[in-house]
Amino acid sequence: MKVKPNVTDISLKDIKVASSTIGTVNLDLLKAVAAEGLYDALGPLNTFLASQNITIPNGVPGIFEVLEPTLKFHNGFIELGLTPKFLPGDYTITPYVAPVYDYSMFKQSMRINYEGEVIMVGLDEKE
Repeated sequence: MKVKPNVTDISLKDIKVASSTIGTVNLDLLKAVAAEGLYDALGPLNTFLASQNITIPNGVPGIFEVLEPTLKFHNGFIELGLTPKFLPGDYTITPYVAPVYDYSMFKQSMRINYEGEVIMVGLDEKE
């Protein structure tokens, strides 16, 4: 998935003047000039970012797709957001096949009659 960034807002948190060699600094005027400069920089910044190729994976194949990715810069960290669209699993039902056992190697078998009596019968003997 090709992503084209678009910066919608740039802001400045604080301006602190530690020292000045030109006298008293008007902080309100300095904040206004900085805010105007950042606002005017949005166009060239978006033009530059549009020329860059940013590729992110479309998702994890067979599990989910990525929709609506967002990237936000905050004070000291970057936030990446996305909306996953989970795909239905390929569930095929395999019918159960009961195992078949060969008991021909045993010399005797067991028979239970209607009265619940257990009769052991040898295969070599007649009933």
